[in-house]
Amino acid sequence: MRATLLALAVLASASVAEAQAAGQLDAPAARAPETDAPIPPPPATSEPPAAYGVAGGDVAARPARRPPRGGYMPELALLVPGAIAFVNTYGGAVLAAIETEIIFGGSEITDWLYVPCVGPFVLVGYADGVPDAQAVFFALGLFQTASLAFIVAGLAINRRAGREEGEAVSIAPFVSPTASGLAVSGRW
Repeated sequence: MRATLLALAVLASASVAEAQAAGQLDAPAARAPETDAPIPPPPATSEPPAAYGVAGGDVAARPARRPPRGGYMPELALLVPGAIAFVNTYGGAVLAAIETEIIFGGSEITDWLYVPCVGPFVLVGYADGVPDAQAVFFALGLFQTASLAFIVAGLAINRRAGREEGEAVSIAPFVSPTASGLAVSGRW
């Protein structure tokens, strides 16, 4: 091991001596005596700063690589399933409303199916005598509301490309003397 390091040191000193003899390297300058005088600023040159990756000479100036800016990126794991579920449930409700209007010649009751998330819950009240219809309208309203919540959460959770941040949306239960439920808070 020592022999290898010694051989490398000899080769390095020999190549430095050859480069000095060829004029490629400056001869070592005499060391300046140490004083308490301030160091003068470097002379102004037209060369770009070292941050641009320029070693001097004929190397073209180019900016150093910057980290990605971290653009907006929605949470696709929530957005895509929410959009698919919303299109299926709301689209199915609209098609059912169109079909019942054709069969019955128009109805004010089925017009509520055109209103997403709220309309099916209103129809639960109109379907008092038909328990199966109440269950269908309730499930339809529940799925539309849940899928819309997934879409909103997918858009609200903004990840930055290249940088991880904490949670942007948080859901927590709350209780007060007059109300209780879920509190949703977030950063947009």
